[in-house]
Amino acid sequence: MTRRARTAGSSMITRLFAFGCALLLVISGEALADNADNKTWCASGFDEGPAYGQSNGDNTRTITDSCARYLGVKKAWHQHGFVEKGGICYSCWDEEDSTCESKSPSQGFRYVGHNSCASTTRATPDKGGMYFGANPLPPPPPPLPPPPPPLPPPPPDPDTGISAPPPPPPPPPPPPPPPIPPPPPAPVVLAPPPPPKPTDYDGIVAKIAPGPYAVNTPIRVEGGAKTTQGGKPRKVVRGDFVIVGPDGKEVKRIHGTRKNGVVFAMVNIPQGGQVTLRFEPKAFAVFGEVPKTITPGEQTIQVAGCRVEGRLDAPTSGEILVADAPTKLAGHFVDAGGKPINPAGVKVFFIVQIGAEKEQQLAATVDATGNAAGTVTIPRPQTNSEEVHVRLIAEGGAGDVCPSANVDAKVTSLGVGIQITPDRQCYKDRPCPVTAKFRLPADPKARANGEAFIKSTAMKMTARAGGATSPLATDKLGDLDAIWKGTVVPGDSGEVSLEAAAESNGWSVKDQASITVLEPIELNLKGPLDLGTVPAGTKANTKCVELDFNKSRGVLYQRFKLTATRAQGCESYPVVYDAGTGVGFALHGDGVETEILDSRSVTVCLADVPRCSGESGASVLTVQAVSPDFPDQKATIDVTWKVEGRSLIACWWWLIAAIGGALFVIFLGYGFVRPHRFAIDDQVQLASKREQLARAAGRRLRELPGGRPGWYRSAAVGLLENGQATNKVDNAVVQLHARKGEVIIRSRGGLERVSPQSKKLEPVPEAATKDGHNASKNTVYAAGNIFFQIK
Repeated sequence: MTRRARTAGSSMITRLFAFGCALLLVISGEALADNADNKTWCASGFDEGPAYGQSNGDNTRTITDSCARYLGVKKAWHQHGFVEKGGICYSCWDEEDSTCESKSPSQGFRYVGHNSCASTTRATPDKGGMYFGANPLPPPPPPLPPPPPPLPPPPPDPDTGISAPPPPPPPPPPPPPPPIPPPPPAPVVLAPPPPPKPTDYDGIVAKIAPGPYAVNTPIRVEGGAKTTQGGKPRKVVRGDFVIVGPDGKEVKRIHGTRKNGVVFAMVNIPQGGQVTLRFEPKAFAVFGEVPKTITPGEQTIQVAGCRVEGRLDAPTSGEILVADAPTKLAGHFVDAGGKPINPAGVKVFFIVQIGAEKEQQLAATVDATGNAAGTVTIPRPQTNSEEVHVRLIAEGGAGDVCPSANVDAKVTSLGVGIQITPDRQCYKDRPCPVTAKFRLPADPKARANGEAFIKSTAMKMTARAGGATSPLATDKLGDLDAIWKGTVVPGDSGEVSLEAAAESNGWSVKDQASITVLEPIELNLKGPLDLGTVPAGTKANTKCVELDFNKSRGVLYQRFKLTATRAQGCESYPVVYDAGTGVGFALHGDGVETEILDSRSVTVCLADVPRCSGESGASVLTVQAVSPDFPDQKATIDVTWKVEGRSLIACWWWLIAAIGGALFVIFLGYGFVRPHRFAIDDQVQLASKREQLARAAGRRLRELPGGRPGWYRSAAVGLLENGQATNKVDNAVVQLHARKGEVIIRSRGGLERVSPQSKKLEPVPEAATKDGHNASKNTVYAAGNIFFQIK
């Protein structure tokens, strides 16, 4: 065989080998492509902060993240952003397919964005990763074996010197069978995280500006929290500062502001005396814990009128200070009438704090008129700008020298600052107008470079608030006092940096301010509200339901106007109940304006329930956001109730019982009042003969048997034939009855009397009648064998 034939055979082997390799690569590549299309993603708890090589200004990465454990398994694995579910914020990782955005909604998550959802409670870092989608990618296939070495050329023929033809090439080896892919690895099953541990927390008044303290003097107060057991510190996301007066009643409540991881407030105390500052934590950044009880932290301070008060003159609020050069500090003291005074017997200091650094206490000199002076050298900031907090204080003496209010100035790297402020309250994802203007140092010698920069006609300014960058414009380009305006769209809620950047001729100045960005109001209220069936006569504000705002967005600490129609023909109506005052405010008419607090609910109760009659009520409740930025956020909810009537006896039993009782008392008392009584002097003389009557002794009728009245029985005395008296008048010969101050005589056996004219006995027929005979006193009467007369 010729060399060309051998070469052709060798190239065929090479081509076959290359074909097999290509086939394997195609097969393995398709397998990888299939796995890459599985779109694996993971959500987990996290702890915010710089990590993975990020700077302090970038909080889109996290220190502790359960999903990061798969960095070595998945080639394109990265932290994509944040998702939210059930009011809990999770860190979300995926591959290049961005399934945190495209697939997470199918699992009930909502993609938040690349910035942390700081306004939502974060899942704790020990909450393990939650896999969704495919399993981690399988390991790559094993490498192919190396090709066999080429055969050596045959030796030449010893007789002819010509190489013998090579032996026929061996048949090509059969192509290797396609590799059997390894079985897919078992799905990664993460153990469910342990249930959150119920934990008790104590609030802390972590820091308070030094006193003495005066009425209506701003005091900076910082709040914190710790575990009750062990005293481990915990970060507070939200909390309230409460001023409690000497009488123990709440005077004022201020919602704290969170900045640089600290919740603080500037507190003005409106009254003097011993005042308690209370901090009530509302939300925590905790680790595998759930709040069980939260005890507010308290600190008591004494607030009084100031004999002397400090006032800071320099720097002024918002002033741009010169870095790396002495800065003058100035202030003065005044008495209670506002006149300059030297605070004798005290040591005077300027307190200076640069950014979050520790406060510096700089001694001041005070002249005879109370003017204080000092200097401080502020280093050039590492970033574009730093805030500088300055105040004037005095220590010692009688403790009645009050400090000045805190003044916030600023030091910048180039000696030029930008003051940028929102024109109104900003909301996430909503356009917010802002205004910016340049600030220069007060020292004329330090203004030259800044003025040259500002006067450039090539100046361009932009602004952003955690979202896209927006241009600002002015109609006075190159003017030192030019006002720049524009609109930014905040990309996050909570404490957000409102940044401004100015560029001109290769120079740039950046500055920022911290603003509070709220979530836009989105009402999502479920109805109807059914107050149920109540019996007539139910006390007001005892039948209530909660109007739930938990599914609404951006409602915390926002005010809403609630109005309701009055149900026709009904006495009862719905009210908003204030548990603090115990009062229900009617929803009809002008309605009620209320603030949504941490409970995110409003209590609606039923008032003026009729006492007896039944009724069915239906009212339409309208909830309207008070903020002028959301006029379209209105919701209507039906409120229904039913009053169950009562029977006449059940309704008026108390009146019936009262009337019956009164009648019984009247009946009982009348039984003692109605009977007639004998006069106290009424007497009767008895004798068996007429001649003996004049000598007979008189006997008082009241002292005889039956002579006193009983219950519903008038006094009545019976006279027997033997001259004895008895109370059994039916058996007597003569009956003596009391009637209206008179004595009535009745006799069934016949009654006679002595005639005044003839002195003879004559019959008295009316004595046998029912009405009887009205006895005449001193007249002699005879009945049977007895003679008697009434004296």
